[in-house]
Amino acid sequence: MQRLFASMAWRAQRQGGFKNSLQLCVRTYSQGSLLKGTPRFTRVKPKLKNKDNFDEHIESSDVDLDKPYRLELNSKNVRMLLMKAGIAITFVGTIGFIVYCATSYFYVKRHWPLSAEVEGFKTRNMFHLATYYDRIGLDPEQALELYRNALKRIENQGDVCHASFAILQIKARIGDCLYRMGKADEAEALLNETIVLLQKLSLDRINDEHATQAASKPKSKLDPRDVLYSLVDERIYRASLVLVQIYKGRGQVDEAKRAFRIGIQAIKRMKKDIVARFDSSNLINYSIYEDVKVREAVITSLLGETLYAAKETEAAKTLFLSVIGAVKQHKAQLKLTPRVIVEKRTYINEWECLDTTALIYLAKMHIDEGDLDAAVSLIDYARETVVYEMENKVPIRCINCEADILSQLGRIAEAKGDNKGALRRYREAHEHARIYFSDFQHELIGDYKRLQDLLKQNQAG
Repeated sequence: MQRLFASMAWRAQRQGGFKNSLQLCVRTYSQGSLLKGTPRFTRVKPKLKNKDNFDEHIESSDVDLDKPYRLELNSKNVRMLLMKAGIAITFVGTIGFIVYCATSYFYVKRHWPLSAEVEGFKTRNMFHLATYYDRIGLDPEQALELYRNALKRIENQGDVCHASFAILQIKARIGDCLYRMGKADEAEALLNETIVLLQKLSLDRINDEHATQAASKPKSKLDPRDVLYSLVDERIYRASLVLVQIYKGRGQVDEAKRAFRIGIQAIKRMKKDIVARFDSSNLINYSIYEDVKVREAVITSLLGETLYAAKETEAAKTLFLSVIGAVKQHKAQLKLTPRVIVEKRTYINEWECLDTTALIYLAKMHIDEGDLDAAVSLIDYARETVVYEMENKVPIRCINCEADILSQLGRIAEAKGDNKGALRRYREAHEHARIYFSDFQHELIGDYKRLQDLLKQNQAG
C-alpha cells in the first residue's frame, strides 16, 4: 500500500507538485466508493527491471465512474442471483397455489352444494374435495375414495335417512366414478338402485336447500347462479346417461331403451320447471335451457348408436335426424342470443360433434343399403361441420369424427370396387387418429389390415 501511494504521489508530483498528488489520492478513493461501483485503483507491477521507466509500469483500471455499474458475472454472483430467483419463484408459486386452492374450494362449494342436513365440517369438506377431483381434477380413483369416506361419515351420523338426497347424490357419483374406472357391473347395480330412490324423491318434488330457496324467490330477483330445476331430476339424468353408455357397450337394447326413457322423463320435468320460472331479462335462463336441451340430444344420440349396432336402422335414423334438428336450432339460437354465460372452469361444450356424429351414422346406414350417392353427400356435409368445429378448437372428439369420415370414404371406395383407393383412405384414417394419440385408431386398424390382406392374396393369386 505504501508503495502504491508513493507511486501515485511521484506521478502527480511530476505533473504539478504535492497539491496535485493529494487531490489525485482523494479523488481516486472518494469518488470510487462502493455505492458507485468498483472503486478506481492503480496497479503496479511487482518486479521492475528498469527503475528509470517507472511510469511505464503503472497501470490504471478501465472503470469509468460516469457509466452505470454492472454486476460482474462470476460464479459467486451467479449463485446469488439463482438463489434470489428461486426464493422469488417459490414465494410467488406458493401464493398462487394457495389462491388456486381457495378459489377452487369456494367454486365447488357454491356450484355443487351439499344438503344442510349433513353436519360436520370434515364431512362437508371431504365431499367438496371429492367433487373437486371428480369435476375439476378429473381423477375418478381419488374422487371415489373420498366419496366413499364422506358417505360413511354421513351414514354414521344416524340422523340422515338412507333415502335422503344427500346420500343418493353421493351414491350416484360413486357409480359414475366406477364406470369411468372400468367397473361397469358395480356401477350398473349401484345406479339402478339409486335411480329407483331418486324417482321417488322426484315424484314428491323434494329438492335440496339451494333449489328450494331459488324457487321461493320472485322472478325479478332470481340470482344467475340459482338452480331453476330440480337437482333430483338432474341426478336422475346423469345416472341414466351412464346406464345407457353401459348398455350400449354390452349391446343390451331393451335395457338401454329403459334407461333412455327414465332420462327423457327427467329432462321433461327440468324443462317444465325452467319454463315455469323463466325470466327473459336474465340471460342465464337461456343458457340453462340450452344446457337441458343438449342433454336431451346427447342421450338421444347414444340411444341411436345403440339401435344402429342392433340393426334397428329406422328407429336409429329417426333419433339421429332429431339430433341434427336440435343442433341446427341451437346454432340458430346462438345467432339470436350470442351472449351465452358459461362456467369456464368446468365448461364442456357438449353440442360439439353431435351433428357430425349423427351425419356419419346416417351415411353408414346409406352405405349398408347401397345408396352410395346419398352417403357421399352426407359425408361431405359432415366434413363441413368438422371443419367448423376444428376452427373453434374443439377436443379430441372432432379428431375421431375426421378419422371416421375418412374411414367411411374408404368403405364407399371399397363398395365401388376401388380397393387401392379404399386402402389409402383406411390408412389415412388410421394415421390421422394415431398422430393425435386417439384411442379410435384401434377401431380403424381392422378394416385397413383386412383390405391389405385381401390385396396381398389377389396379387399372389
